Amino acid sequence: MKKSIIALAALIVAGAAQAESSVTLYGLIDAGVTFVNNQNGDTNYKMDSGIMNGNRWGLRGREELTSDLAAIFRIESGFNLDNGNSNQGGRLFGRQAFAGLDLKNVGSVTFGRQYDFMGDIGDYAIASEEFGSVYTLESSGVFHTDTGLGDRATGARVDNSVKFQSANLGGSGVTAGVMVGLGENAANKKFGRTFSASLGYEGIPNFSTKLAYTQVRNNTIAAGAINFNINGVVTPNVAIPTLKTDIWGLGASYDLGFGKVNGVVTSTKVDLGIGTDFKSNVYELGYKHRITPQLSAGVGYQYFDNKTAGLKKADMHGASVALDYAFSKRTDAYFLTVWNKAKTQDLGGGNTVSIAPNITNSGASDNKNQAAVRVGLRHRF
Repeated sequence: MKKSIIALAALIVAGAAQAESSVTLYGLIDAGVTFVNNQNGDTNYKMDSGIMNGNRWGLRGREELTSDLAAIFRIESGFNLDNGNSNQGGRLFGRQAFAGLDLKNVGSVTFGRQYDFMGDIGDYAIASEEFGSVYTLESSGVFHTDTGLGDRATGARVDNSVKFQSANLGGSGVTAGVMVGLGENAANKKFGRTFSASLGYEGIPNFSTKLAYTQVRNNTIAAGAINFNINGVVTPNVAIPTLKTDIWGLGASYDLGFGKVNGVVTSTKVDLGIGTDFKSNVYELGYKHRITPQLSAGVGYQYFDNKTAGLKKADMHGASVALDYAFSKRTDAYFLTVWNKAKTQDLGGGNTVSIAPNITNSGASDNKNQAAVRVGLRHRF
């Protein structure tokens, strides 16, 4: 009898210990077909995956160390459904990989590869709210891309980073965060360093807003990230080393009950260290309407306002329209169309330049317009 009681007590204790910690396997798969109306002068149909959301699988865990303190971690891998290859340069956990501590009513501190706070602004972008997809993020090497002239407003991943995200401060609806990505250069401690911070407010019912700032030192605008149409000839950029990039972003949304309105404004300055800066602003506005509990529609408009000396008219318009039908909480189908239209800068002497539209990042238009139409399926697990 005593042995039975001891065994039962051991099971109860073991069960309680298990209840204090958890590990969750999760993921998302997005697949579909995209039609592009002008890709190097021709139409194209392509299998494109990870468009509405990037394909991923991951593990996240939490262990309650005390009633107020928990250990947390997340490791997340991105992959290409078209061919099964890993994304993020072949890294095993290229999307995210971090661990840290979460203190109740204070916040969390984490260490590893994680998103900067421009990702907080991305929560208000049409890519997130109006089903605009990655096509409205990375269109033409502008808008929100982190490899071209964009504002990385859905967050870029920062290696070797330490990040603090506060809890709701005193129940006021205010949150704050700060991050430092260490350059790990003993001779020049600023080299390769990233700094990011955010301030958010959700103290008014149905309203949310966040302000974010990020500075990146010694980065590179990747070769081919932007295509320029120079006198009718499409030419990709060469790799451009940068000295410092400063980005400010503000996002806000208001839930109307039957739909949601959201907007983003960002300002980017890229210091090349040669007396010339790339400067731009991005303005974005979107509306999502809940037609039925299962069917939603989203419309969005973007404007890339080039502020670079000598290129101030080389701007870009962007627009998107989408429908999303939820079969269940985990599975939905969607229809999406995205359009880009470039403006032309007169360089004098009969020479002109514009940013060549390249919505899918797989082939630029040979004129000032490009449209992409997509149907896709998304499943979460």
